[in-house]
Amino acid sequence: MALLRTNLIANFAGSFWTAALSLLLVPVYVHLLGVEAYGLVGVHVTLQALFSILDAGLSTSLNRELARFGHDRANDSRISELVFTLEVLYWLVALLIATVTYFCAPLLAVRWLNTGRLQSETVISAIRLIGCVIALQFPFAFYSGGLLGLQRHVAVNTINIVWGTIRGVGAAAALWLVAPLIQVFFGWQLLATAGLTITSAIVFWKSLPAPKRPAFRITALRHVARFAAGMSAITVAGTVLTQIDRVVLSRVLTLEAFGYYTIATTVATVLLLAMAPIFSAVFPKFSQLIALGDDDELRVTYHRSAQVLSVVIIPAAVILTLFSYEVLLAWTGNHAIAANAHLIVTLLTIGYALGGLNQVPYALQLAEGWVRLPLIQSTIAVIFVIPASVWAANRYGGPGAASLWALLNAVFVVTSVAIMHRRLLRGERATWCLRDVGLPLIASLAVAVPARLWIAPRSGQLPALAWLAAIGLLTLTAAAFATPYIRVLMSEALSYVRRRA
Repeated sequence: MALLRTNLIANFAGSFWTAALSLLLVPVYVHLLGVEAYGLVGVHVTLQALFSILDAGLSTSLNRELARFGHDRANDSRISELVFTLEVLYWLVALLIATVTYFCAPLLAVRWLNTGRLQSETVISAIRLIGCVIALQFPFAFYSGGLLGLQRHVAVNTINIVWGTIRGVGAAAALWLVAPLIQVFFGWQLLATAGLTITSAIVFWKSLPAPKRPAFRITALRHVARFAAGMSAITVAGTVLTQIDRVVLSRVLTLEAFGYYTIATTVATVLLLAMAPIFSAVFPKFSQLIALGDDDELRVTYHRSAQVLSVVIIPAAVILTLFSYEVLLAWTGNHAIAANAHLIVTLLTIGYALGGLNQVPYALQLAEGWVRLPLIQSTIAVIFVIPASVWAANRYGGPGAASLWALLNAVFVVTSVAIMHRRLLRGERATWCLRDVGLPLIASLAVAVPARLWIAPRSGQLPALAWLAAIGLLTLTAAAFATPYIRVLMSEALSYVRRRA
């Protein structure tokens, strides 16, 4: 449990820093580039997610394999062959990504995107740079997945913090000092991403207890083939579900309007940065406990992790949902952005929050190797979502696509949790619903709803930020005190401080 706490702290530190950088720098990027050019950042995010399908579930498979057997010296040779074989395949796929994007850039720029003031040549060069950035980023999923499986969460987050800062702050400096051009932005992203991936590769191989000369053997994949196949199908379906709105909207909307949607997504996906540390920590831990057959510890870890996740996600989601306009205005100081994006932020936040609450149950399913349930759910959802997204985006634009996302995740969390607890951790569904999720949700709403109804927001950017921070802190405090495991942690922390004093 001590290692799990260390990993959680490291993951939260990394995610907090990433979120803070994003919130601080996005208004700078928008100011220097303009909303239309910033829309190409949304194109980058979408293309990166689409190309992540080529991961085929292998990084998650490596994570699970190293967590289960990484400390068994009898498996050193097999693990080494698996790692080296996957590494070669990842770099070959990275080369394919760069090549495909380079030749398809003119088609995307001219036939797909609805550009306004940006010249086609500018968009084409930006997309080609995006392809190179994605290609260099692709192997990082492999190296980081391996390090997480080896429980090297501190190392992964240190690398992310250092290179994330270089990438984010350096891009802003380059735009300011060199030229406020989208090519300059992605050019810097390319350099920083190269440093990120190379550093993670060096740290990973030094962390791996493996022979000095591992061999490339495609047969090494047979040990993870079944799980990887299931994960690959889930990844494909999940990517379609999470990116179909952006793919359709990038075609339907102007690049400027898509820029507003991208800004709204940036705010709402702060929740992803909050939930990712918990999933990254509990997935290898669940895998390890299942391999050891320790059901009692698994049950305790499951509920504690779910409660931590709820306290992290629910207060933030409640604030973003109820105060989306005020958050955007206080963040950017731009009334046009707040007016055009606040409804989208509200709807996307609901969707991401509901999906986030399902992350601990989902991690348990993957650790058990039970990929059938999420695969069936995702497949059914894809059949429904593709035509629904086209209809909603064409008729209602960004809010229509965001509404569909919220509805989809509501169905997912209700059905997934109900079905899962009939097979895994039987009899624990009521505890998850009422104690792990229900108590922090009720406490958060009890603070935030009266604040929304009866307390007038402050005018001015800094007073508004302080006002939102105060309400957010009160909401978080209420959720923490309402959650049993968090109360225990706070009591332990208080006792520790008293002993040290």
